[in-house]
Amino acid sequence: MRSHLSSISLPSHSHHIYARSATQPGAQNKKKLRALIRIALAGTPQRSVVLDIEGTTSPISFVTDVLFPYARDNVRTHLDATYSTRETKDDIALLRAQVEQDLAEGVPGAVPVPPDGAGKDRVVDALVANVEAMIAADRKITSLKQLQALRC
Repeated sequence: MRSHLSSISLPSHSHHIYARSATQPGAQNKKKLRALIRIALAGTPQRSVVLDIEGTTSPISFVTDVLFPYARDNVRTHLDATYSTRETKDDIALLRAQVEQDLAEGVPGAVPVPPDGAGKDRVVDALVANVEAMIAADRKITSLKQLQALRC
């Protein structure tokens, strides 16, 4: 028997709600999940929730064929537009730490990210190169997932 875990994350309020079922999701579990979503959204301006879709609501190939290319194609635009926001600064810090680790371990495609003082364009260029390499290698790492969640 396989266990399913659905997570609803509303970052603006740091809510995390989990609904677990010991069997395949059925009508009763969907009902519970809808109730949890209503509770999570109560009193917030959010009106929609994005659920984990990979293999659940659509084919697994949707992620690699549609979402990854979208993130790859839009990462530069996103970083340029949001570079000075706290959220993007946090994403950049995570990516920097990952890139430093990758460089130390000799991970193919990793390129150094210059310090902020080198200028936004140079930093963004390096970040984009690293993100593209990470996506191409289908890496399952927090820094990439957080940026892909994006925000692009």
